[in-house]
Amino acid sequence: MRKEPFGRPKKYRPEMCDVLIEQGRQGKSIAQMCVALDIARHTFEEWRKKRNDFSAAVDRALMLSQAWWESQGQEGIWGKSFNSSAYKLQVINRFPKDWQDRREIVVDEADPLAARLLAARRRSRKKA
Repeated sequence: MRKEPFGRPKKYRPEMCDVLIEQGRQGKSIAQMCVALDIARHTFEEWRKKRNDFSAAVDRALMLSQAWWESQGQEGIWGKSFNSSAYKLQVINRFPKDWQDRREIVVDEADPLAARLLAARRRSRKKA
């Protein structure tokens, strides 16, 4: 790829999709993909909206990236030097749709027992 000053408008080329997919295979983030393409994040997002082939390549690259990280966890979990805390932070922050540290519990207030428990909880908070 020809080097241009960062931030200048870039001309889209279909082979950029191959670069994206390869970046995904290596577990790279969107920021790292932008650097590999030598484009700004704004350009990345615009092309993702306007170009079907680029959008499809981004989706594939992100899926490959997540698969790479999940494989690292599967392989590393048995190793002595595996840092589970660092791994957990990586996957939670990179893939929040699939990896979460906490779950939201939804209570149906129409359920009589749930309504009584919620009312008791509100009363106890008022006293505190």
